Amino acid sequence: MNRDYRERGSHAVEREEYESRRSSSYYCYEDDFANDDTKTFLLNDPSQRQEACNGYSCNETNSDSHDIQQAHRRKYSSQAREGSNNSMYRSIYHRQQQHEYYQDDEAQFSYFSNKNSAITIASYVLLLSIVAFGYLIKEMIQEYDNVSSIDQAVNQYDTDVTVWSPEGRLLQVEYAMESVKQGSACVGLRSSSYAVLGALKRSVSELSSHQKKILEIDNHMAIGIAGLTADARTLAKWMRNECLNHKYVYGTPISASRLVTDLADRHQRTTQTYVRRPYGVGLLVASVDKTGPHLHQTCPSGNVYEYYASAIGARSQSGRTYLEKIYQELDNMNRDDLIMHALRALSGCISGDGELTKENASIAIVGKDEDYTLLEGDELKPYLDRLELEAGDKDEEVEDVEEEEDDSSDDAMDV
Repeated sequence: MNRDYRERGSHAVEREEYESRRSSSYYCYEDDFANDDTKTFLLNDPSQRQEACNGYSCNETNSDSHDIQQAHRRKYSSQAREGSNNSMYRSIYHRQQQHEYYQDDEAQFSYFSNKNSAITIASYVLLLSIVAFGYLIKEMIQEYDNVSSIDQAVNQYDTDVTVWSPEGRLLQVEYAMESVKQGSACVGLRSSSYAVLGALKRSVSELSSHQKKILEIDNHMAIGIAGLTADARTLAKWMRNECLNHKYVYGTPISASRLVTDLADRHQRTTQTYVRRPYGVGLLVASVDKTGPHLHQTCPSGNVYEYYASAIGARSQSGRTYLEKIYQELDNMNRDDLIMHALRALSGCISGDGELTKENASIAIVGKDEDYTLLEGDELKPYLDRLELEAGDKDEEVEDVEEEEDDSSDDAMDV
C-alpha cells in the first residue's frame, strides 16, 4: 500500500487507487511488496514472476478464466496463512482480500440500489393510491352534501334536546308535546266533592283488546294519559313508589300538589340534559286530599297546571269547548252529573262516524267519601244509554225546528 493511501485513509482514495491499479498490465502490483528487492526481482525476472503465478499468466487483469483467478487466490491465501516469510505472498494475499472487499462492496451497492429503487416505486404507487382514494371520498362527501343539504338545514337544531334553534325553541320538547296531541283524548273535571277522569281507549284491530288510558296510582289518586303509553307506565310506576314511600315514612297519603310538583321536576330534568329524551306523554291527575279534590295537568316541558276541567289528546278542542261552557256549574254537581258531563265531552272527541261505546270508553272517580273507582263495560252502560237518549231527544228537537222553518218558507211562497 502506498504512502498516500496510508496517510489519507479515505474510502474515496482507496476506491480511486483500486480502479487505477486494475488498469495496470500485471495482476501483481509493485506497491504490494514491502521491499524494493522483491519488487525489482519480480518486475525484471519473468521466470520468477511465472513461478509466483504458479505457471499461469496474469498479464490481463480482466481475465476470461475464472478458474485461473481462483487458483491464484487459493495459492496465496494458503501460503499467507501458513506464516510464510515471503513478503510477496503476504502482499498478494492482502491484495486479494482488498480486491474481494471491493467486489463485495460493488455487489452490496448494486443490491441496495435495486432495493431502494423498488421501495421508491412502491412508495409512489402507494401515494398515488392514497390520493385517488382521497379524491373518491371527497367526491362522495360533496355528492352527499348536495343531496342532503336541505335535510341538514331542517334537522340542524332537532338532534339534541339541549340545542336551541335560532328562534329560541327546543324542537325536541315541541316534538314531545306534539305526541301528546296525537294521543287519544282524555278529559277531567272536578266538583267540591269528586274528581272524574274520562278517556277514549284505542284498539289496533277489532280482534285485539283496547289499551288502558286510566291508571291507578293510589286509592286517592288516578291519572289519565295521552301520548306514549310506555312513558306513561314509567311515570306511573315512579308515582306509585313515591306514594308508598311517603305512606311508609309519614303514615299518611302524599298530597297531590307535592307529588305533581315532583313529577313536573322529573319532566323538566329531561329537557336540561342530553342523556335521555323528554317524556312524550301528558297526564291528567285526579286526586283528593285534606283540602278537597284536585285536577292537575302536566306537560313534557315540565309545566304543571291545576284546572276545574280540562281535555288533552287528539281532537280535544271540541271537548275543551264544551267544558268551558259548563265549568262554572261544576262546583255543586254530584257524582252522576260529573260522569255524564265527562261522557258528553268525550263524545265530541270521537272522529268521523264513530260513537261512544262501553268498549272504548272508561271513567274513573275519586272523592272525599269514595276511593278510586273505575267504570268500564257493563258498569258504564247505564250512563251511555242515558247519553244516547239525550242525543235522540236533541235530534227530535232539531227535526221539529227544521219542519217549522219549512212550513214558514212554504207560507211565504204561497203569499
